[in-house]
Amino acid sequence: MKISKKREIVVELRREQIVRKRAATHWMHCDGCRCESDFISLGEASYLFEVAGHILFDFIRRNKCHYKEEAEGGARVCLVSLLAFMNKLTNNQVKLIGDQS
Repeated sequence: MKISKKREIVVELRREQIVRKRAATHWMHCDGCRCESDFISLGEASYLFEVAGHILFDFIRRNKCHYKEEAEGGARVCLVSLLAFMNKLTNNQVKLIGDQS
């Protein structure tokens, strides 16, 4: 009787995708960055990154991204801080492209 060996292989595919979405930001002082920065509402950020707001906010708090809570109960996120942490934790290069109109 001939015994055949079983093997398992893993195929990893890398795909680069460029996605451009627009959102309005607010130019505000960021205490964490110690400079003026673009801030975006949590709702807009969850739309941009296609993730539920509570999941994104959990990511922001766990990774100590810079944000400001608003009196109305919402939050605004520092985009510079958020993108820096996203790029640090992943191999993706997510970047902010300024308004070029």
